[in-house]
Amino acid sequence: ICYRNKKMEIDYEMNVELRDNAVIVIDSTGMKIKNRGDWMRSKRRVSNRKGWIKVHVAYDIESKQVVDFEVTDESGQDCKEGLKIIERLGERYNRANKKIKKVIGDAGYDTYEIFNYLSERGISAVIKLRSNAKLSNNLSRSRIIRYMRDSGRNWSKELGYNWRWSVESFFSAYKRTFGESVKGDIF
Repeated sequence: ICYRNKKMEIDYEMNVELRDNAVIVIDSTGMKIKNRGDWMRSKRRVSNRKGWIKVHVAYDIESKQVVDFEVTDESGQDCKEGLKIIERLGERYNRANKKIKKVIGDAGYDTYEIFNYLSERGISAVIKLRSNAKLSNNLSRSRIIRYMRDSGRNWSKELGYNWRWSVESFFSAYKRTFGESVKGDIF
């Protein structure tokens, strides 16, 4: 079963209470697979098959709970995994007859697909845009571009982007408690 485990699709359902009008922060962090130092890899040119994994998390800022997550290898892109998480959350909230009010994310989640998904469902998107962002036919994304240009640095506080600190605090507490590496090395 160990060898098949790498290819198994594990279907799980998070057992957390979903709140109505939830404000969700999405972010990711890296976890080392081996706890040997980076010095060994860089100086001795010892290469592991993979250096680290990424844990993508959706975090409810009011209940202070992880409501969904995804684990990928180091090549996992925030935007693709973030969209999967948001879609799963949308289905779960619909089944529970509850709504997501707002999704907050960093520039890694600045894609048309995420903005389209959120705007189609009436969810407010507070996603930091890339520095070269241009106005487009996506109204919610264009609204944020205009707002960022007009308000300067105040947009973060006014739209609630500064609540990203809560998921960063979660990652910090997790790593202080359990360490920065995972125990299993087959991924």
